[in-house]
Amino acid sequence: MSAGEPAGMRLFCYGTLMDPDVRALVLGRACPEAVPARLAGWRRVRVPGEAYPVVMPDPLGSVAGLLVRLEGEAELDRVRFFEGVSFRLRQFPVESLGGGTKLAWVAAPAAEHPSEEGPWDLGLWSPHREAYLAATAAYMAAYGTVDVAEIHLVWQAHGNGRAQPPGLAGIISEAD
Repeated sequence: MSAGEPAGMRLFCYGTLMDPDVRALVLGRACPEAVPARLAGWRRVRVPGEAYPVVMPDPLGSVAGLLVRLEGEAELDRVRFFEGVSFRLRQFPVESLGGGTKLAWVAAPAAEHPSEEGPWDLGLWSPHREAYLAATAAYMAAYGTVDVAEIHLVWQAHGNGRAQPPGLAGIISEAD
């Protein structure tokens, strides 16, 4: 860790938070300062039925992502809200490709996660980007007004942040 930097005010982004527009919606500000980084001892996989990934422990694994400086506890609270009930923010050492190892918050699964479908990367996610941004905007608009457990209904109403085939979106909305 670098001298003079407060511990715990960094976030390791390994999934949709690598997208600057998603990050801006979640943090409530533009956040251009993202440094490439790597989380050792984990692997990133897709989550069935979702547009986002999860990290799973893997002693031989390594996850590429971005290291972002948070501006305070309020931003950390916004990230906790965004990550919902399925994830817990935990601190791990992350290798900054800009130099050195930094302690950073990582969204790790809160419990056993559903079976994985294979590796995840931002390129595979890009067809879902517009739907995901709309779902994230609606989700984060509820920050501070509803409990994190209740907000899951908003996420489901927006197709879990996934692009829907034409004509399917109305059916999903009616079923919710």
